[in-house]
Amino acid sequence: MPCGHCHEPTFAATNKEQFRRRLLVRGQAVRALSCIPRAVRVADLKSAASDPVAGVRRAVARSLAELGEQAPADALTPLAKDADPGVRRIATRALGRVPGTEAALREVMDRVEDRETRIEAAAALFERGDGAGFDILFDALTSVPRARRAREALVARAAGDPRLLRRLREADPRVRGWAAWILGRSGVASDQALSVLRSLLADGDPRVRLVAMEALSRLGDEESVLGMASEVDPGDALIDVAQALARFDSHEARRALVDIAASSAAPPTARRLAARALAMSSSPAVAPALRSLERSDDLRISRLATAGLSRLARSLGGP
Repeated sequence: MPCGHCHEPTFAATNKEQFRRRLLVRGQAVRALSCIPRAVRVADLKSAASDPVAGVRRAVARSLAELGEQAPADALTPLAKDADPGVRRIATRALGRVPGTEAALREVMDRVEDRETRIEAAAALFERGDGAGFDILFDALTSVPRARRAREALVARAAGDPRLLRRLREADPRVRGWAAWILGRSGVASDQALSVLRSLLADGDPRVRLVAMEALSRLGDEESVLGMASEVDPGDALIDVAQALARFDSHEARRALVDIAASSAAPPTARRLAARALAMSSSPAVAPALRSLERSDDLRISRLATAGLSRLARSLGGP
């Protein structure tokens, strides 16, 4: 016969499961409030926002977030400073969508220690034209894995910020690279920023050089990209060069792409990217190059060339 102690884990497990179910029911009840009129819903959500269980408070924050711009800032603000990081992040993200919450977001950004919550608050402020959180956002790029929110805000608003221009001249190559990356994704740059980006094509760090070239290609500086393409040694850097050249459809760009696609010294990926760019060209002038690439020893390149010729024939009204 088993001793009495043998039953204790079963009782503990049963109690724990019952407790978990009660919490689940409370959380589901909070989420179900979305089905009732807004005024009643908000009052009940505010009441549930002080629940001692973090999971319930997270459900409250999610339900408030679903109200979008109509979410009550007075309910979200304390949740944005909640002891639970999940509650803080959901509430801060929701607070960022509510107009007139700049003061609350600044308080969260300045006082909350959780980095991801501070990044969310800084991003919301930055997108509203308040640059107080620029350093928080930029530092996240080099210190936080997958800092997506920081990237989004900086790409949207940082192009004209003089602090970004200063980052292009920083000693740390990671900082220079990220500043160039942001400028390229922003789609706009001042003459001064373009000048600094061009200078980075001669940077001592090879990765910075390639990021600067990619940024310039996005900003439409074909001349700089062609110059870089002519100087790059055969190797993996040609993959970046092919991607940058693919953004242009000039005679010079196509000629550089043909050289990459036909080069036996270029990496296969670079050759295929170049062939794909040529196959997508709408210029009849690319036809001779594509016919030549049809005889490539790389089956993928040959197929790309054939598909490109078919596409070109259709666009010209052929069979």
